[in-house]
Amino acid sequence: METGQIEPFQQLFQDIVNRIPAAQMKQDEVWLHIYHSMLSLFFTYISQSEHRDKWTEWFAYDQLFYGKLLTWGEVTERLWQLAVSIFHVQQDQAADRDREVVRKVKQYIKSHLGGDLSLTQLSKVAGYNHSYLSRLYKEISGEGLSDFITNERLTAARMMLSNPEHKVQDIAETLGFESATYFTRFFKKHTGMTPSEFREFL
Repeated sequence: METGQIEPFQQLFQDIVNRIPAAQMKQDEVWLHIYHSMLSLFFTYISQSEHRDKWTEWFAYDQLFYGKLLTWGEVTERLWQLAVSIFHVQQDQAADRDREVVRKVKQYIKSHLGGDLSLTQLSKVAGYNHSYLSRLYKEISGEGLSDFITNERLTAARMMLSNPEHKVQDIAETLGFESATYFTRFFKKHTGMTPSEFREFL
């Protein structure tokens, strides 16, 4: 359950509840042991969560009061609904964490345009391996990391070029380019103009 993978858990759940016939209504020792063991597992997990209030969005706890007129199959269906609610909240939490990682990476890029923005470095910032980070970033933001870095450098370059006091060489160094020549090629590739032509256009 801690892994957030519902398929393996579903198989284990079915293996356990199938020990009792679905049509059985008698609450014998096996029935009570399985039922209360599962409730203990689920509520231990819920009580330790930082988002306990979210479970009410997915599951009404009064469904657990099964009374004496329900079959085992009906009871286990309610137990499964509770399990599913836990996995839904886990997915929400994972999505929140992923969005926060993307936000953190974006902020780092904006603050380090002249530094090391390699995928290896950004992976260290995010705490994820580089292949996962690359896929995650594109999935959440809709663009690749390299595209975002390029756009941020272009935006910063345009702002600095609009100030005639900033030399092209200084801008190149500020944005992490090895030379003014390399920066000029980069700028022209993405804008169709050299830095000098851009300044004349302003």
